[in-house]
Amino acid sequence: ASPFSSTKASNLSQKIVASLSFSQKVSLSFRNEYSRFWELGRQVIFTDLSLRYTASRIEIELLANNLLGKDIYQQSTISQDYMLMNTYKLRPREMLCKVSFNF
Repeated sequence: ASPFSSTKASNLSQKIVASLSFSQKVSLSFRNEYSRFWELGRQVIFTDLSLRYTASRIEIELLANNLLGKDIYQQSTISQDYMLMNTYKLRPREMLCKVSFNF
């Protein structure tokens, strides 16, 4: 028998990062992370977005983090002898305006 016949994936993780420039001064960035855990029948999606304006000496960025409003993240490990589950409380959906100056 083949050693790969009983091998199966227990999870899948994907990350998508996309940036779009409208001009030399304005850009939009999108980040999405997806994880699927087949043994637990669970999936997790995180999404962030940012809009950036850059001038000669100033940069203004509007950030939106945790757009889907996930409040808890659980990480599980399952073996033949035990199951370990870690639960993390996440920051809520948030908006941030960041201003940077170059001197």
